[in-house]
Amino acid sequence: MQSQNKVKSYKIFDNKKIKVGTRGSDLARIQTKWVVDSITRIVPVETITKIIKTRGDHIKNLSLKKVEGKGFFTKEIEDALINREIDIAVHSLKDLPVEVTPGLIVAAIPKRENPGELLLIHPDFVDDGDKLGIAKNSIVGTSSLRRITQLHAIRQDLRMQELRGNLTTRIRKLLERQYHAIVIAAAGFNRLGVKPDGFIIKELSPELFLPAPGQGALAIQVRESDKDIIELVREINDPLTEKTVFCERSLLKLLEGGCHLPLGTYARLNKNRFILKAVIGNPEWSPDSNSPLYSTEVSGSDPRETAKLAFLELKQQMSAYRDYTKQKPVQRIVLTRSQEGNIELMEQLSDLPLEFVDYPILYFAPGIDKNQLAHIKETIISYNWILFTSKTAVRFFYEYFGSTQFPGTIKIGCIGQGTAQIVEQAGYHVEFIPAQNSSEGLLKEFLSLKLPGNPKILIPGPRVGQNHLYTGLKNNGMDAEKLVLYETRIKQPGDIPEFNLRADDLLVFMSPSAVNGFLRYNQIKDQNIIFSIGSTTSASLNNAKLTNTIIEPENSNIDSLIKTIKTFVGKNRYK
Repeated sequence: MQSQNKVKSYKIFDNKKIKVGTRGSDLARIQTKWVVDSITRIVPVETITKIIKTRGDHIKNLSLKKVEGKGFFTKEIEDALINREIDIAVHSLKDLPVEVTPGLIVAAIPKRENPGELLLIHPDFVDDGDKLGIAKNSIVGTSSLRRITQLHAIRQDLRMQELRGNLTTRIRKLLERQYHAIVIAAAGFNRLGVKPDGFIIKELSPELFLPAPGQGALAIQVRESDKDIIELVREINDPLTEKTVFCERSLLKLLEGGCHLPLGTYARLNKNRFILKAVIGNPEWSPDSNSPLYSTEVSGSDPRETAKLAFLELKQQMSAYRDYTKQKPVQRIVLTRSQEGNIELMEQLSDLPLEFVDYPILYFAPGIDKNQLAHIKETIISYNWILFTSKTAVRFFYEYFGSTQFPGTIKIGCIGQGTAQIVEQAGYHVEFIPAQNSSEGLLKEFLSLKLPGNPKILIPGPRVGQNHLYTGLKNNGMDAEKLVLYETRIKQPGDIPEFNLRADDLLVFMSPSAVNGFLRYNQIKDQNIIFSIGSTTSASLNNAKLTNTIIEPENSNIDSLIKTIKTFVGKNRYK
């Protein structure tokens, strides 16, 4: 029960709604609701939850192991906290980088859920006599190298396959026998309240099968200057969890690892001493060679010193082969479109042995002429065609026009299948898609339709661009009109992920804006090989007096660019 003085100190929140930020997944919402309920049971404050989409949420069809960076599921939420759009951020602690973001602190870590793993097994592949309970040569779904190496240390016959999707999707794939078993975190399973329907559960003890640092714990992050908020959220802090996960994450920090480091670690307190177990997956392991794991167990009275003991022991073991943190760098490719555009490229290049640097230098801002928009809405019946040249144009168009039902005389054309799919999702019917996915292909094939009369054509898109299509239509006697919907802008320094350009990095540019934005913040090295979407983009590179090798695709479209990159990487055999 709170003392009268304690309750009185929170009257500062009487006329204020505390904004709580979280991701939009079912698990994130449940975790955040638990945090809010736990706080409001102790202190009667009003809250409002704000859902924030993170970079990791956008990357759905690609393993995050192939993308360089940290904070995939936390950075946008931290930005909202810094910008005072929210007052409290709720994270899964294992998603939060160990580097402290200036101005922010983790003010509370509530009591930890089960930190261990669960093995969900299809009934047809159960072996009760086995330590893991799985039949021989079973296919196990997991995307975690930490889990893969620990499983192989127990059972080298198991076949590992990449597993993506939320928990519901993963269980569905198990029931469909796409996998014979899958490994998931017990904490998420328990918080979601999943019922074991159609599969067998094998619990893997965190003492024997080590979880990720901080797994099962939540992090309540606030601004360092908000003393009242700090005091408020400390009401649900669990000192034991706070100490043990700090020990685990201290080891992660010493190893300079992010969420991709195959580190398993579990700390507990016994008579005021920390007992820390840790394993690191051996990247050089093969069934015919050395162990798949480096492992240690240490104890100490101080969490940092205990983590340091484990660190030194692991480093000594790893030096016998090759230090995991000093492996030969993976070949990287730097992508410079908008975030959505970069994700599209990453997914199409995902089969290559490359690590992606997602460097979204550009963003799109509304830039419509309201008078022109009003005029077009009034006279829309006079148009014969609407031609969309990008997914972004479709999204902005739908934002301004909504579910407007166009007259049956208006037909819609799209530059490619991807854009057409977005148009169909918005509720419009697509009449025309060129075989060649480019502005040139769209113009050439549209003209080949030999439309009668003087058709009136609307081209929604950005303020700068589309001149080739617009001019080509006008020169062929068509009444073309550009509708400016948005502007392509270069991000400010604080909105761009930090990275150090390496001399062997491959660079991809798909517009002069991307070139200008990249050069504003970076100096391209002479050895960097550059892929340019076409002549206009290459002209911007040449104007910068670069002497680099610049490779253009045969056609100025994304499909041809993807093919060119794949051919180059294949010939140069990047491993």
